[in-house]
Amino acid sequence: MKVPPQDLTAEESILGTLLLEKSDVVYEMLKPEDFYAPKHKQVFEAMVHCHMNGDAVDIVSVEDRMKKNGVEFDEHFVSDLTRMSGGNIEKLCEIVKEQSLKRTLIEYCNEVMNQAYEPCDAYEVLDKAQELMFSIQREDNTSLHSIHDTLNSVAEHVVRIQESGEPIGIKTGLDLDDILHGFQDGKLYVLGARPSMGKTALVMTCMRTISKSGKGTGILSLETSNQSLGIRLVSQVSGIPAEKITSGRMGETEMKNFMDACAELSSHEIFIDDTSVVTAQSLRAKCRNLAKKGSDVIFIDFLTLIKSEGRSMHEEVGQTMKVAKQVSKELNIPIVMLAQLSRKVEDRNNKRPMMSDLRESGSIEEDADVILFLYRDEYYGIKEDLDGRATDGVAEIIVSKNKDGKTGVVRQLFHKETMTFKNITEKAPF
Repeated sequence: MKVPPQDLTAEESILGTLLLEKSDVVYEMLKPEDFYAPKHKQVFEAMVHCHMNGDAVDIVSVEDRMKKNGVEFDEHFVSDLTRMSGGNIEKLCEIVKEQSLKRTLIEYCNEVMNQAYEPCDAYEVLDKAQELMFSIQREDNTSLHSIHDTLNSVAEHVVRIQESGEPIGIKTGLDLDDILHGFQDGKLYVLGARPSMGKTALVMTCMRTISKSGKGTGILSLETSNQSLGIRLVSQVSGIPAEKITSGRMGETEMKNFMDACAELSSHEIFIDDTSVVTAQSLRAKCRNLAKKGSDVIFIDFLTLIKSEGRSMHEEVGQTMKVAKQVSKELNIPIVMLAQLSRKVEDRNNKRPMMSDLRESGSIEEDADVILFLYRDEYYGIKEDLDGRATDGVAEIIVSKNKDGKTGVVRQLFHKETMTFKNITEKAPF
């Protein structure tokens, strides 16, 4: 049997060097699974944990983390690695990465070969092979760009805007597009509000209108089941209150509208993952799967339900935000993360949210490209807004941060019975 491609000396040199000196480039270039030797992989996993949590990556810290991970190792195993330190660390990483890539190619080729031996459609096997190869190419794609290539890309973007007559983005169909110009590829959005303000309803409205335009939408829903989300979508399309659909108490006309709405929505590219337990580590895989299914924009409901290895809520939110930001860039699609606001909003006279109201707001402000808030005077029993306008059925979407654009406030209509948002300029009833 042939030995899989590997270079144990390079692996030991990398680990030994990391124990003696800091090198962020290693964590950017390699993952634990790139190491061939199981013990080397376990050492690097411990190093990654220490690095992500801001701890020192030294012999004591790494041994302590390995013990907590349940790894058994000889007394001097970790310290002996320092004897192998030295060499060009980037070159060593390239060697280990190349060997890892070869092993992955062998694994994927075997997978395709085994599938081809089974009774199946040859084109399905071909699709599988292309999908696996694309996943490798996308992962290995360089992030280094010359200014020449960058400006060419910018120029092409501007030309497309001029030809289309409007900024390129995934339109929500709401007046919010006047500020955001739609959801932009590769950007991370955060939508914050107090409970029952209408966050999920706004997401459902966006998903419905986006999918109606021919784009795919996906949602990772940690709190609401796929059936409940389906009821909300049908309620929006049919105009039948969600409570009636849930109870099944509908007349003949309503039942026809219900069936028509189901038929209409069935043709839309809407994907729902209602896994109740998601970690920062599995978030990447979940988003990749939704993108692979055809989602051009992904919504995540909601931020603080995603768990990580952080020792506090602040660390957990920080790790989740960093992963979400990385995934939005990697997949080059917009990701919209929903977030709860702290209770301190209720202690103010003016209850319109601000960025400091976001739970663990520091990391959110840092990593989000756009921060939105949803607010309704009606929620607090306020009958008129500051300009004397009636607040019944009116919501405000507050754009507090917009990295590459303007901020402002957009007023939208909100219909509680069908949990639908519309533009104030629209004449059609809910």
